[in-house]
Amino acid sequence: MVLRLGQGDVIELRGVDLGQRMNEWLTQGAERVVLKMVGLCVYDFFALETGSHVWQSMAEQPEIVQVQVRTAPPGVTGRSLLDAYDQARMAFEEGLRRGTLPPNPDRLLPAVRKIRFDPPRRPGAVALLDLEDYVLSYGTSLWVRSLEEALPFLWIPRMSERPRSPSQATSSLPGG
Repeated sequence: MVLRLGQGDVIELRGVDLGQRMNEWLTQGAERVVLKMVGLCVYDFFALETGSHVWQSMAEQPEIVQVQVRTAPPGVTGRSLLDAYDQARMAFEEGLRRGTLPPNPDRLLPAVRKIRFDPPRRPGAVALLDLEDYVLSYGTSLWVRSLEEALPFLWIPRMSERPRSPSQATSSLPGG
């Protein structure tokens, strides 16, 4: 995993304590995160996550997280993807000055999901989580302790989705 913090620092995380270290760095204000996952059917499982995810708490303004799921060709690192984004961002800013616009790397992607949730303050307590998945046309409200507890309720319907014909298997995926 590669993180870029708001101040521009880039941190590469690896190893068994990745989850703990990731939470520490994310609380410091990660601006961009590249997570590389490799395995059987990883792309198939996560491809429909590409898009804008909206997180809404009761006390704060909505946060929009842009997710782009891509294949992981050999040799492509998280750092190289961050560098490619930086180059595309500079090219876009230069295009703004010149009046010739290349694709905007920060364009808003279609909405995929909206989550309304305030994690409980007391250990062991539950709170209401409202979930709307626009790709699946699925919505639910759940009493959970954390967002992680709600994920299976989202992934089970997603895993049961089957294309109706072989042509829909690739055409329904982003970029397919």
